[in-house]
Amino acid sequence: VGKTISGLSPWLRFELMTALYGDTLCAHPFFSLLPAQVLGRVCAGVQIMMFAQGDVVVQAGHLAQCMFYVISGRLTVLGSQDVLEPKAYVGDGSLFLENSVRRETIVAMVSSELLHVGRTLMEDLQGEIPAFRRLYKLYKREYQRAYRAAHQTWAWGALAVTAMEAMALHQKTAKRKTMGFARLQQQVQLRKSRQF
Repeated sequence: VGKTISGLSPWLRFELMTALYGDTLCAHPFFSLLPAQVLGRVCAGVQIMMFAQGDVVVQAGHLAQCMFYVISGRLTVLGSQDVLEPKAYVGDGSLFLENSVRRETIVAMVSSELLHVGRTLMEDLQGEIPAFRRLYKLYKREYQRAYRAAHQTWAWGALAVTAMEAMALHQKTAKRKTMGFARLQQQVQLRKSRQF
């Protein structure tokens, strides 16, 4: 399939990849904010990767340079009960945080097809598409702010936090992060409406 897709004209590849993977990419809040043409350009730049059962997808301690979406199959996070199934994604911090390091090792439970979105693709698109660059910078700033807030909360309370308190903190932080993304989405919609 990969050779067939790579042999298509750029326009056909753009259309096919958007039809195949556009909805999957939009599972992440950043990609759901993109206009259709820009999302199509992202879809045209992603890579499809196959992993056999037992293959390591990401290794804890390694520098993170990409995020992955599960297209088919299942992944597991070693040392936990977490299972990632189709449309789940992992490693989005690598696209929005500098020098992001993998915190967990993730392994394919069965043969799995993954969509690879690399940091270099994000950098290339910022150079090619000014609208993408503006949206990326806005989102990155909100993402980093939410990330810092979450880590400050965890750092201060790490010694005295019980399991229940940890869950409550996580939910509170996730709510703050969602509120920040909602505010960003409103800004994007306002800018879109001004363009017309």
